[in-house]
Amino acid sequence: MLLPRACLYCNLGHSRARSAMKKLFSSIVIKYLLISLLTPMVFTRISTVSAQQDPAGEIIEADAVIPVPDQGLEQDADRYENEISRLESSEGVYDEALGENLLGLGLVYQQQGNHEEAVEILSRAMQIRRVNEGLQSMNQLAVLENIMESNTAIGKWKDLDRNYQQIYWLYSRNFNPDDQEYLDNLVRIGRWKVDVYKGSLLEKDSLKGLGEAQDQFARTIRYIEEQHGKMDPRLVELLYEYALINYQLLIDTVRRPLSDFDSPYPQSVSTIEYIRVCYQTRQGPVCQMEPRVNYSGQYMAVMDAQQQKDQLLRTQGIRVIHSLKQILEITENNQEQVDEKKIRSLVQEEDWAYPDNRNVPRRQRNQDGRDILTRLGLKKEQIDILFGKESATDNGTE
Repeated sequence: MLLPRACLYCNLGHSRARSAMKKLFSSIVIKYLLISLLTPMVFTRISTVSAQQDPAGEIIEADAVIPVPDQGLEQDADRYENEISRLESSEGVYDEALGENLLGLGLVYQQQGNHEEAVEILSRAMQIRRVNEGLQSMNQLAVLENIMESNTAIGKWKDLDRNYQQIYWLYSRNFNPDDQEYLDNLVRIGRWKVDVYKGSLLEKDSLKGLGEAQDQFARTIRYIEEQHGKMDPRLVELLYEYALINYQLLIDTVRRPLSDFDSPYPQSVSTIEYIRVCYQTRQGPVCQMEPRVNYSGQYMAVMDAQQQKDQLLRTQGIRVIHSLKQILEITENNQEQVDEKKIRSLVQEEDWAYPDNRNVPRRQRNQDGRDILTRLGLKKEQIDILFGKESATDNGTE
């Protein structure tokens, strides 16, 4: 049943109208006492009546929209606070019912826009669940998601990043690296790390988080390849996110001054080698030369700053292109599970736009992505699969 939140009349001038309003207000109060649903803050339209009238004798109304506190939410907050006080004194600070009431209060605060208070209360609710159900209980995840929502609303990026780390820890304790739930969560975290770097949300730690994500994705991709083969469709989103992470690292390397690479000491240098790798496909065995970083044959050499930077750029570029090529191979060998339409829905033009060109027209961003991937080593037909075939509008012709 939809109930009016407030109805204010000014200058009615008739006692009958005032009497009717009193009865209406009384009925609303009674109905409110029966309702305990959590509803968002509403904006009530209040009609203010001008003291003047137009020549026809009709009242001129001027409408204004102003925020009015939701009385239902305030009543819910009072009810939860009273019950929390009672449970704390009678049942202790880790009572399960106390945790549920804290969760309810936190959600009320959240809907009222009091996100600082919501985070504090929801954190207590999550701690009670951890005490009663165990540190690895997935039941705390729902509370954690609400905490993340409030941290996002108030821009507490460091706290939000810790929340993502908590989620990763939970999934790593409850799922295997090849479980779809684990993989979906890892892709989500990878996207967060890329967004953090692009927006410099964690300042100097933004790049560090991107490096940690690169390591997490590399380990997971290697595990699935070893257990299920290089053509496993579950690799597609992982490889794409891994390519994006390395692309952002490559951009960072391009921007870094040579002074960052100066070192008077000999460097332990790894080399890139191409090895012959064979694997089974639906059409039979396929062999090809693939790049590998050779760590076993390390040698000591003194590299100048430019050499160090160039080697890092080559390594990051190879990772980007190798990941994208593997996606295309998986698509070719698993048409029933992964088709080109799905790939194009995954690949976003903005992902490959050079950061300094974010404000250029979308057509130019599309061209930037194609040009960058071409320079890194992808062929035109491969890029067309990722982005779709280039139209006359895209390439600048009429």
